[in-house]
Amino acid sequence: ADTVCIDIPVNISNLSPAGSYSWVYGPGAIPPSSSALNPVVTFTTPGFHDITLTINGACPDDTTITVFVEQVTAEFISNPEYSCSSPMDITFTPLQTGLAEYFWEFHDGDESILESPSHTYMVMDTTIYSINGPRDTINYFTTTLYVTSAAGCMAEFSSTDTIHEPNALSFPNVVQ
Repeated sequence: ADTVCIDIPVNISNLSPAGSYSWVYGPGAIPPSSSALNPVVTFTTPGFHDITLTINGACPDDTTITVFVEQVTAEFISNPEYSCSSPMDITFTPLQTGLAEYFWEFHDGDESILESPSHTYMVMDTTIYSINGPRDTINYFTTTLYVTSAAGCMAEFSSTDTIHEPNALSFPNVVQ
């Protein structure tokens, strides 16, 4: 079966002889049917879908083909998602493996094309005198994954990980 991508319009080329046409795509398709010569359909549910063409005219005929509607996801898991100290070593694992391409963009400008990369986020100097401010700050790091399947279906997903370096203060021993 041919593979098409979910929620992407598909142009159907009709190579049939002249006549009037009746296309039926079934549930999960917008529109569910058409009478156009070369219709456009968008499938909104993944899985196998039948497309039936009926020709009315001098030589009536019908045919059905099956297409596979693919849905890819770029969602991933970060481990860990939170740290109390820098550096923070994170392993990223996509929920869907075995796709044709993975492209990761990390908050600090680094990139990776590995399926499940690891990356280290660091908080720069956070003393009260640095441009990053005092250590009692929360640092957010956003990672984005772009994926492409062998059929050309694409998805993207972003997630934010956190380094919160607490600022433990010491107090003088006050005894009266």
